[in-house]
Amino acid sequence: MLSFDSVSRRLAKELMRLGQSDAESGAGSDSRAVNGWTHEDLANLVGTTREVVTLMMNQFREKGMLDYGRRNIMIFSERMKDYLENSPDCQLPVRQS
Repeated sequence: MLSFDSVSRRLAKELMRLGQSDAESGAGSDSRAVNGWTHEDLANLVGTTREVVTLMMNQFREKGMLDYGRRNIMIFSERMKDYLENSPDCQLPVRQS
């Protein structure tokens, strides 16, 4: 699929899509769990390399948007939504006639 979003936006969108409400974990309604996905899996999903996904995931963790361990990602939905709403989309220039 062709996408004009940045890698970080594509990754954030996919993590939100993959995340399941994790009410039984006691982590609160703001969190979603993504289990069983490696950085390599996510890289293949969004069309980049594992190294780029690791870099993006570390930046997301530093911003408090998620936390992760081995094959376990906890997404903090409100912060991730804020990021998606406030990060610039990659826009193609509009040709003026």
